[in-house]
Amino acid sequence: MIENCNNADIIAKQDIQNKEIKIFIIGGIGPVAYPSDSIFENKYHVSYFDFADLSPNKECVLKYNVEVFNYLTLTFGKCWKKEIRKDAYGLKHWKRKKKLP
Repeated sequence: MIENCNNADIIAKQDIQNKEIKIFIIGGIGPVAYPSDSIFENKYHVSYFDFADLSPNKECVLKYNVEVFNYLTLTFGKCWKKEIRKDAYGLKHWKRKKKLP
């Protein structure tokens, strides 16, 4: 995982460039997968990663996911927002802040 939160957005940009895009979920005791996950992942060329009971640095996860949300918006418009898992970490925060230029 991302060791230094100052680099989280850079790592996200590298993952986007390398087509290894993740959307991080901070879940509960075990990872949860829904049947619709694979549809979203295939359509938008991303993969969900659920930390389950691991405790990641939430600031790092937020910075990474914000870059991914910006990328999805720039690449696919608004449609992805209706299809993404609502528990994608930082999604509500991003929608309020709209970090796009």
